[in-house]
Amino acid sequence: MRIEKKWKASYTLEASLLMGPILAVLVFVMEMGFLLHDKAFAKCAAYEMAVCASLQADEKGQHLTEAAGKLIKGRFLGTREAACRVSCDKKNAVSSCSGGFSLPGMIRLFCGESAVTVDAKVTLTAERPSRRIQKIRGMMKIADTVRGKGN
Repeated sequence: MRIEKKWKASYTLEASLLMGPILAVLVFVMEMGFLLHDKAFAKCAAYEMAVCASLQADEKGQHLTEAAGKLIKGRFLGTREAACRVSCDKKNAVSSCSGGFSLPGMIRLFCGESAVTVDAKVTLTAERPSRRIQKIRGMMKIADTVRGKGN
């Protein structure tokens, strides 16, 4: 009977020694997942704001920066001090989202950094929906003429 108790105690000790590294690896994987989510969301938010700015290039775009702030508010998992900037002129719409993702203490040892910058910048050409529709209709007329439907 004494031998069984000795083995049970050794399993408990080995399990307790393994839990520290196992938990550290799990926290590392979760934090890297949060970082990946924040980078993907920053890119998505920058694209969304650039598309909105490119479609509203003729109008005053003052409210776009406010809308960008509302879009990203509370949506990042670990990024702090996130900001989104939008600017638009007659030719291009530029949007960027950035923030700082701070790493927990144990992960800092593996990465060598205390924080990672989450940054995304998108530049799109300004689109005019009416011009796009006119081009499509013109192409449809050309296609109909080639097929012989229109005279």
